[in-house]
Amino acid sequence: MTIEDPNSSQHHLHRVASAQFRRPLLHLVSTKEHKKRYLTQCVPLHKAALKGDWKEGKKIIDQDPELLYSAITSGWGTVLHIAAGSNHVHFVDELVKQMDRDALELQDELGNTAFCFAAAGGNVQIAEIMYKKNALLPSIRGGQGVTPLYLAALQGKSEMALYLFTKSREILEENDWSMVFLTCINSGLY
Repeated sequence: MTIEDPNSSQHHLHRVASAQFRRPLLHLVSTKEHKKRYLTQCVPLHKAALKGDWKEGKKIIDQDPELLYSAITSGWGTVLHIAAGSNHVHFVDELVKQMDRDALELQDELGNTAFCFAAAGGNVQIAEIMYKKNALLPSIRGGQGVTPLYLAALQGKSEMALYLFTKSREILEENDWSMVFLTCINSGLY
């Protein structure tokens, strides 16, 4: 019996390739009996994440830590998706400290992780915070099967594309390289 090194790139590729769609908890956005809880917890948490108000966000999360792993939007976005997409570094940093590594892999309805949102938004500082907690994030494909590197290139985020290139070299397939190359040209990243 051979024991696989959990830090090897082969182990990472196997884990990502075998991973299923990682949904957040959906009960707050999908059932009528939770509507009051959605309105009193999810809506204020969503607003706090949009504003970057960590003090308010922490207060809400402390009352119900399950919110860290729950969809708080109809599109299955989590509080981390909202904060990362809104470019609130401090809010993301504090959230990530409270989350376990696998929670950073939660995907919205389209298949995007919060890391995909950070990649598309171009905030390298947010991506680095998440990457330090879970080094698999650059390899988890988002909506339509695209990589975070592709999303950064598509949005013309050169600093993020360069950062993700260094984290993605070993995991990209040949057709990924072609897509990224052409997207970089179309986005003026050369």
